[in-house]
Amino acid sequence: MKSNSKRPVIVALALPLILMLIIILSIYLPEYLESPEGRFIYAVCEDFNKAGIDLTVVNGRLTKPDTLGAAPIIERFRVSFYIYNMETGNRTNIEIDEALDFEIDTSQVSSTGHKIAPGSRLEGIFPFSIIQVDSTVRYLKGKFTAQKLELDFIHGNTEMEFRFIGWIK
Repeated sequence: MKSNSKRPVIVALALPLILMLIIILSIYLPEYLESPEGRFIYAVCEDFNKAGIDLTVVNGRLTKPDTLGAAPIIERFRVSFYIYNMETGNRTNIEIDEALDFEIDTSQVSSTGHKIAPGSRLEGIFPFSIIQVDSTVRYLKGKFTAQKLELDFIHGNTEMEFRFIGWIK
């Protein structure tokens, strides 16, 4: 009695390949299914509290703080406004007057389900390591993916404060 011995060998070799393919698809496929769309406005400053700058949005429009109109405040604390395009990954420096013209949604989650989240870093040696928030890195987090954002908030040796203003409608 002779049995077909090739079938178990083929299954034994194919099963790990199929499982690897499933794992690879589960890692890379969400990136292609979930594409961020839209733009958001953010501001950077050396110290928002010392500069006395309070960025508020009223009725979908950014209000211009009284202290922000003074040129010495803008130069001294290096206040800058940016628009970040999530589709292209580009940021554009804009003036405060341009930022006032946009209609802004201040919710933490965009219409496509994305949000801006701070990065983190691991300090110490396992098992005594501590996870700390990294204020120099921001991520665009979706349902299945997280993409590192290339934001400009380090000037020279000075780390600037990041303020998310809102999503542009």
